[in-house]
Amino acid sequence: MNPDQEMPVHLHRAITLAEYERDLGLHRVPGWPSPAWSTLRGEVEAELTAGGELWEWEYRSDYGLTGITGLAVVRNGGVARKWQLWKS
Repeated sequence: MNPDQEMPVHLHRAITLAEYERDLGLHRVPGWPSPAWSTLRGEVEAELTAGGELWEWEYRSDYGLTGITGLAVVRNGGVARKWQLWKS
């Protein structure tokens, strides 16, 4: 895949930020929340004010060796904005 191409994402499940943080156990991380997470939280909340739902997404390579996951705001049947949060 050309790195400049938009990769297809699989929307995994609708979620809230609080659920996502809880599922990752972030509340147990010393110094939580980090400045980077606080910035991300603000971006997500600002995007959600225009409407839509927050979803967890993932992309897996054809060979299953690479995985990328993150959060996306889904609005009007499409991904309005997404954030990549993890890559293997």
